[in-house]
Amino acid sequence: MKIVVIGTGFGENVVAPAFQSLGCEVQVVSPRDDAAVKNACSENVDLVSVHSPPFMHRDHVLLALDHGSAVLCDKPFGVSVADAQAMCNAVEGREVSHFLNFEFRCRSANRKVKELVDSGVIGTLQHGSWLAHNHLLRERHYGWLFDASLGGGWLGAYGSHLIDHILWLADSDMMHCSGIRSISQNRRRDRDGQLQTCTAEDAASFHLVLANGFSATVDISASAPAFLEPHMTLIGSEGTIELFNDERLVLKTLDKEPETFSITSEQNQFMGAQTAWLKEVVSAVKTQSKLTPNFYDGLATRKVLDQLNATLYNR
Repeated sequence: MKIVVIGTGFGENVVAPAFQSLGCEVQVVSPRDDAAVKNACSENVDLVSVHSPPFMHRDHVLLALDHGSAVLCDKPFGVSVADAQAMCNAVEGREVSHFLNFEFRCRSANRKVKELVDSGVIGTLQHGSWLAHNHLLRERHYGWLFDASLGGGWLGAYGSHLIDHILWLADSDMMHCSGIRSISQNRRRDRDGQLQTCTAEDAASFHLVLANGFSATVDISASAPAFLEPHMTLIGSEGTIELFNDERLVLKTLDKEPETFSITSEQNQFMGAQTAWLKEVVSAVKTQSKLTPNFYDGLATRKVLDQLNATLYNR
């Protein structure tokens, strides 16, 4: 299977090796080399995997679709609902496979949580909370990720994963949102050593209410002084689920003693979840079968992001 990966960051360092481990022939091209992207997409390829910055997603996805290739696009799926809708419109009524890179659905811990929720063991979902604070961006050089106009910000980079996770778990659409976002490092040096002003958040706290009544509170940051273990809590009508650091899950129900599950985590969570997801993508392309998450899941999350961007208080 021949695959073009557009992206020299996450695409080249995580996605390309994952595809190669599955026996695929992979060509990596820089998203900023227009000629290379056009030449690669014009060849007879099975899948174009788009991992360029969000402000380039629309052009790269539409180019790949114009050449009849299946497409995997990274999140946050463009810089606006208009971008996401245009990409969805491009696959409407066409026999082309399309996928969204919400690979965290394939994390062992998230799959276990989904299995328990779908089993009904904690009853009807009522409320959930997600805490995730780390230092991934603390020493990072200035680039598009810190420019709001280019689709930067921790809401899109990481918050989109949690938003997709919430919509997936609760199987409902967002009805209301509110919250706050902040920029803890207002200026960063670029790779040339020049100080640049950051316009995209590196931390946010927000609240979602879904159409089915489920509410979710999310508190995330990426410029903390140190890594703090992530913690998720789900409250249902008949029980609760707590997940600690994606490794230990505690299930409590009304009629049983608490039950603890040790999650066998991937040695490298980024590579492990990505490889598990791409294995499903490769199979779907070969069999021309449908698979989620796809472009429409990307659109659903993009709608939440746009509404958050319009309503969040800036600290």
